[in-house]
Parts: sequence; structure tokens; C-alpha cells
Amino acid sequence: PELEFAVLLTQAELQRERGEHALARDTALSLRTRDAQHPYAIELLAESYASLEQWAPLRELLLATAKTPALSPARQQALLLRALTALMTRAVAETKLDQLKALWDSAPAAAQADPLLRRTCARGLARLNAQADSAALCSKILSREWDGPLAQLYGELHVSDPLGQLAVIEQWLQQYGEKPELLMTAGRACRRNKLWGKARSYLEAVLRSTPNPAAHLELARLCEQTNNADEARKHYQLGLELAASR
Repeated sequence: PELEFAVLLTQAELQRERGEHALARDTALSLRTRDAQHPYAIELLAESYASLEQWAPLRELLLATAKTPALSPARQQALLLRALTALMTRAVAETKLDQLKALWDSAPAAAQADPLLRRTCARGLARLNAQADSAALCSKILSREWDGPLAQLYGELHVSDPLGQLAVIEQWLQQYGEKPELLMTAGRACRRNKLWGKARSYLEAVLRSTPNPAAHLELARLCEQTNNADEARKHYQLGLELAASR
């Protein structure tokens, strides 16, 4: 009995080396019943959960042992981000909005600062028709730092105050300069608000800096809305040719 812990440690190491992740997980759980804060038991259990893609218990373990020096800070952060991203993706697929929000709210500040995780959350909110929540998250992040994909997403959201949305976008243009993503977003917002001249100006600025099919598509739709069928066909054609060439 006095050697039981050492025997379990050796057994766990052998199981880990053989890739027997389920057995290694069970051994790690046994180790933690004897010493819940043992660094190797925590490390082994975390690695086993990750290998088995058991994201919920992995997240709980990492949050509960965040102050235990079992994993390096970088490894702990990487595993937590994997778990949170997978759980958020699952929540969106299962249309569990409350679960998605809870995962984000409970994530540590360091995890919320990760670009991939915050984009996963913002896009998930949009997909689950929580447009206002997605817009609020995008706005909060972009008010303090640049994130191109979030800027694009913000412009695609349907909000209750489209003119207010445009005002926020134009404020970002002053803050970050005429980045292509912002010009595109501003063009879309202006077209949605039927500000035809401003929309054309923004979209043509996109084509001058970084020609892309999406800008041609937006201009084609703008031309259709302003009864300019010939120019609309031209932009549809140019956009299609550009997309095909890529």
C-alpha cells in the first residue's frame, strides 16, 4: 500500500507512452483521489482529456487548477483555448445560445483576448440570431484594438439602428484608417441605409486598394438598386472573372 502511488505513476507513464489515453485518464483520476494537486496527475489527466476530445471535463480541470504549476502557462492556455473553441462550436451546432454565452462569460481574460476564440463567439452569436449580442461584442473589442474579421462581421449584422451602426463604422475609420475591411463594411452599411453616393465611394475605394469579388458584388447590387442595369452587369462579370481567376 505504501508504494501504491508510485506504482500508479509508473503505470500512467507506460499507458501514456503506448497511447492508451482512456486507461491513462482513469489512472490519472485514481492518482487525483490520492493527491488532487499532484502536478503530474493534473498534466496527465489534461493531456488524456485532450487526446480523447473530452472538452467539457478538460475545461473544468484547467479552470480548477489554473493556479497549480502542473502545466506551463503556454500549454495551459493552448489546451483551454482548444476546449473552449470546440465547446462553443458544439453549442452553435446544437443551437444552445445560453451555453455559448456562458462559455464566453466564464472564460478567463487571457482566453477572451485570443482572436480565434472571440471570432468563434461573435460568429456563433450571429448564427444563433443574437445579432445585438454579436454587435456588442464586436464593438467592445474594436473600440480598443483592430480585428479585421470582426470589423467585416459587424458590417454584415442586421441591427435595430443601422444609422448608428454606420456611425460606429465611420468612427473606426477615423481610429484605424482606411483599411479595406472597414471600407467594405462602410460601403455595405451605406447601401443598407440607401446612401448611394457614400456607398459607391467606399466600395470604389476598396477596388482601388484591394480588388476583390465581394466589392464588385456589392457595387453590382448598388447599381441594381439605383436602376443602372448595364453597370450592374459589368460588376457582376468583373467579380466573377476575379473569383474564377483565384
